[in-house]
Amino acid sequence: MATNVARGNVNWNCEASVRDALKARETSEMVEASVQKVQDGVKRAEDTAVSFQEITDGLQAVADALNEIVMSSNSQAAASVQVSQGLSQVSQVTQQTAQSSEENASAAEELSGMSAQLKNIVSQFQLRPV
Repeated sequence: MATNVARGNVNWNCEASVRDALKARETSEMVEASVQKVQDGVKRAEDTAVSFQEITDGLQAVADALNEIVMSSNSQAAASVQVSQGLSQVSQVTQQTAQSSEENASAAEELSGMSAQLKNIVSQFQLRPV
């Protein structure tokens, strides 16, 4: 009977050892799977960080381009103001020139009339030979 008890203990010990080994292997596999998942997570986090950096770089490039557009627009606006002022001055000079032309035409007409009167007056005089 002692041998049967010893055999039972041995069988029980063997079964317990096999169960323990299986549990240890399952635990090891779970740890390995967890480590792999952590590594995958780290890889994804690194990839995400790279993507965010690329997005940030792209946004900075867009911001720089917009700043250049704003500066160019301001420069063009200033140039447009100068062109507008120049056109205003040209318009003023044109108006002054037109006014002067009208005055000159009026003066020329008046001088022409005076010249005709002077001719009539002079024609009434006769010169004698000396």
